[in-house]
Amino acid sequence: MEVHMPVGKLYRWNARTGYGFIQDDRDGVFVHATSFAKANIRPHLGRFYNYERIEREGLAAAVNLSLALNAAQ
Repeated sequence: MEVHMPVGKLYRWNARTGYGFIQDDRDGVFVHATSFAKANIRPHLGRFYNYERIEREGLAAAVNLSLALNAAQ
């Protein structure tokens, strides 16, 4: 069984605070530096990522990140 993961572009990142937002087809999704660290990847503005969307404290959050290899860049 194949699991579909949304793809979104990192459009805002604040290295000082360690969080940013990924744009998907609905809205901005919060992403924390720990999600990048767990995936052993660094955040880059404009890059596309696959992620799992969860609800955390009433806010959409991106977890289980990976680089999106086939996204239009």
